[in-house]
Amino acid sequence: FALSFRVREIAQSEERRFWGCLTIAFGFLLVLECFYYFFPAVRKTPTGAVAIDCLYLMFYLSLVLASEIKPHLKPGWASADPAHRFDASGAALFVFGLLVYFVLIPSSVNRNVYETFVPSMYLYLALDLFLVVRFVYLRRASKNQRWRTLYGWLAVTAALLGGTDLLDCLHYAKILDFRSGTLLDMFWFMPFLAMVATARLRHYPFPGQQRYAEETPLRRPLWRGSALILYVLIFPIFHFAFYFLGVLDSASRPARGITVLSLMVVLGTMAFAQALVLERNNRALQSDRLRLAAIVESSDDAIIGTTMEGKILSWNSAAARIYGYSAQEVLGSPFSILIPPDDSGETPHILQQVRSGKRVDHHETVCLRRDKQRIDVSLTISPIKDSTGQITGLSAIARDITEQKRALIQEERRHVAQKMLVVLMHETYNPLTAILGNLSLLKSEGDMPVSARESLKDIEESAHRIQSVQLELKKLDLADPRPVTGI
Repeated sequence: FALSFRVREIAQSEERRFWGCLTIAFGFLLVLECFYYFFPAVRKTPTGAVAIDCLYLMFYLSLVLASEIKPHLKPGWASADPAHRFDASGAALFVFGLLVYFVLIPSSVNRNVYETFVPSMYLYLALDLFLVVRFVYLRRASKNQRWRTLYGWLAVTAALLGGTDLLDCLHYAKILDFRSGTLLDMFWFMPFLAMVATARLRHYPFPGQQRYAEETPLRRPLWRGSALILYVLIFPIFHFAFYFLGVLDSASRPARGITVLSLMVVLGTMAFAQALVLERNNRALQSDRLRLAAIVESSDDAIIGTTMEGKILSWNSAAARIYGYSAQEVLGSPFSILIPPDDSGETPHILQQVRSGKRVDHHETVCLRRDKQRIDVSLTISPIKDSTGQITGLSAIARDITEQKRALIQEERRHVAQKMLVVLMHETYNPLTAILGNLSLLKSEGDMPVSARESLKDIEESAHRIQSVQLELKKLDLADPRPVTGI
């Protein structure tokens, strides 16, 4: 009930499948307890013992498949990762191989040894140890605090299961004799308490952490991080260790040796096929990265990557062209070399906002070139986040808008000049008409001296020249976007 409680409220489908597998696993334990309670005598028969071991194997298989889901990764990673099905198939084959090795072979070859339940206990101990290692590995692989905590509790649960199975193994081997009804019985409840605590913790809001990590499975070489290699190595290690210590019967050794060899061949073939798929994926990823790098390098905008402290880490060719620094000169230098010394503090304030997770789009500011020339740029600054959503750096995209700003200033001046022309024509037209009219009246008077008439003639000629200029200006289209010249 604790595992299935509020599972439908979980948004991520992978996580719902993960908890569903755990619920199914402990459901098999519930079926086993009912089997023990209602059919106590069947357990002592060979068929009943094999059936019980099969149910236990289904319990462990569900746990192993749950660990292969890896819900801490980015949603949908399994469908985007074709090598994942190799891991899941290998896990199922691994558990089936343990069933053959510890249950089917001794029950067929040496039934007396199998009926002591010791081989079954070895099976459970091997699976408990494997689950502990698996969940510890997942905890180390996850960078999300929530999943690190949950995987840690699951590893504790598997370790407690191993402790109970170890006590049972010592009891069936007649090394340790203990009776029910003592305080030691409480130890058998510890794995279930740890599992309930894990189920409760999944709904705990971890402060400052994303509920789901944005991790993607980083594909490493075949010898690192592949579960199939672990499956291949476990069988021969267990086989030689058990027979070196003399804990397994010698009558089953030939059959078990053939089983181990067969499983190593099959799992090794699967690991080789997985390696081929991973190599193909790595080549595709490398091609995508080179294509992305080419796009960045060929961009007309300066694309700059920095650390959280402002140290420049990446510098494309457009940045070299705009700012005048080569990549060798600027890499490792602070971003402040691009900021004028008399900056009002606006740019550092914007960078601090981006460090807090905000994005700044198309902010116009002034930057400094290598030759100390000031240029106008439009900056878009974004935080760079890692796979868990933590901000690890800043990305700045700068566009040189110096020529655009100059063109804008010229456009504004042109509009001012056009407005002044309109005002000038309006303010001079009426006075000029009055001047020409008064000149006509003065010329009509007959008793005017010759010198005065010549002065009136000069005034009239000047007025007509101004009037001709007005007529030429009227012919101009003042709404024409082309700049006005010759004024």
